[in-house]
Amino acid sequence: MRVNFRQGIIRRQTNLTAPDFLRKTSLSGNSIDLIVSPEPTVISIAHYEANYLFEETRTVEGAWGGDAPGSLNGPLTATGQTQYLFWDVDLATGQLTRGWTLVPPIINATEPANPLADTHWFDTVVTRMRVFRQPNPGQPGVWQDKVRLFAAIYDSSANIIPYPLGSQVGISGGEYSTGNLVLAANNRPLRQQDGTFVTTETNLTIYQTSGQNVRFDAALMFAMAAEQLPKFSCVSFLPNRTICLASSSATTRFVSGIITEDLYQDEVGQIITGGIVRNEQWGWTPDQINAPLFINTSGQLTLRRPLVGVVQQVGYVYDQDSIYFNLFPPVRLR
Repeated sequence: MRVNFRQGIIRRQTNLTAPDFLRKTSLSGNSIDLIVSPEPTVISIAHYEANYLFEETRTVEGAWGGDAPGSLNGPLTATGQTQYLFWDVDLATGQLTRGWTLVPPIINATEPANPLADTHWFDTVVTRMRVFRQPNPGQPGVWQDKVRLFAAIYDSSANIIPYPLGSQVGISGGEYSTGNLVLAANNRPLRQQDGTFVTTETNLTIYQTSGQNVRFDAALMFAMAAEQLPKFSCVSFLPNRTICLASSSATTRFVSGIITEDLYQDEVGQIITGGIVRNEQWGWTPDQINAPLFINTSGQLTLRRPLVGVVQQVGYVYDQDSIYFNLFPPVRLR
């Protein structure tokens, strides 16, 4: 994804009847919910030269200060102290969590003098967030790298003041790439030599007889299922980054990609938009290799070209257990 700023909120809930994407869980004000209906919350976090894209697609009760999974520290103080709510990315696992601090963040090119414990400092020169830790009182503290972005201020009168869209650190006006983390088979994020995570926007090299630069976002996307979807179905994009079954009989449900796992309604999954897709359950015969592929009325692959509705070639048979997925423009049949 290309955006014109770094370190900030890209998108959040904008329903006119409930414009805030954060709300108190209860009258006690000890925790705050994250509201993503009908709009998801999309954020980009800067980490040295990298930018990490995260999308909150589910409403989370007690996201900050509550018992929800991913809530880092305890209940909020409803009155008397101002708290600063943030998202945190675990540098070991890449997991997105949520926490808060009583110390206001500092954005500066130089290290703050005499910092308090838990001071958050965004270094605008190196473009990284650092947090000052002092494990034992009276002993020197240390700055630790963090991947964090602030969501809101919860002031001393228990008012929620969300951070606005755009950069929180004054880096804007350019064109910046931000991408999802790429996980290995052990569900741990891949890393570059400088310690930053590999994302779908990272330029990588596939070595054959010569190097070729590629980006994962050319082939992979993520979206939420608007209905139950069987694995290896072809899907069509709907508004708000949701997907439904594609169909050759519906003139507005063209193929946008294919999924490789069963998805329940409201579950977020990966969509492949191009490249080789393997399924050990497929049994294409040798004489079907290179044959063009289409879809039927329920989004399933077929060798039969539709005679009514919409015809759209989605690739060809590559091997007995695999296809090469390659979308052609849809054509409406009369």
